[in-house]
Amino acid sequence: MMRSPSLGTMKQLNAAIATATVVCGLSGCVFGVTKLDVTHSPLPGATTKREGTILVTQFVDGRSIEHRAYIGNKRNGYGMVLGHLGTRDGVDLTKLLTGYFVEALQHAGYDAVLQPSASSSDNIVFDVILKGEIKEFWLDLYMATWHNVDVALTLKDRSDTRVLWERNIHGDKTNILWFGASGEFERVIRQALDNAMDRALKEFASPEFQSAVQQSNAPPGTSSSSGRPAPDSGHPPTEARR
Repeated sequence: MMRSPSLGTMKQLNAAIATATVVCGLSGCVFGVTKLDVTHSPLPGATTKREGTILVTQFVDGRSIEHRAYIGNKRNGYGMVLGHLGTRDGVDLTKLLTGYFVEALQHAGYDAVLQPSASSSDNIVFDVILKGEIKEFWLDLYMATWHNVDVALTLKDRSDTRVLWERNIHGDKTNILWFGASGEFERVIRQALDNAMDRALKEFASPEFQSAVQQSNAPPGTSSSSGRPAPDSGHPPTEARR
């Protein structure tokens, strides 16, 4: 004959359920995918207006295939991966980061426009093209939580044939892990992004970058700021590539 659970057993069970509910409420549950807001702090306003219109193409995701669907891991106390972190529904990481770097260019004093699409037929007058590849954007944790951002930037002339400038923009941050709450993950991502955006802003405001933008109108054969010889670009168009 089956006996009903004792009062003590029921209390323990209820306590375990309550604890699990609280933990899930804080961290979005260890299992599955926790969706996060990926943001950065406001950038300072532009102090100098700089000449040049920069066309920014959609960044590409160059991360490893297993990382492209997520932006981080969730682990238990033994370091085992039990779930992942992702962006909010409908938020594409490549589009998000592309927009953030457009914002940084604008805050550095340039006119920066985002190419509507790779096959857009809209006529956009511009001087140079900025391309980006996301090399790393990943959060991990074990006793601490850390996030790394790496974006490779390439500035090219209007014909998309000459490399004028190249930089790798990096940002990282490590914090003590307290409860594994979503807010902790969002904070360390924001702080790492802040570091990356500060670096990008300094690079965009540098004389070297400004010189590279101006080189778009230099005669073919002029050396680029990346140290590479600049091949003849032929007849550089003034409209976005279609």
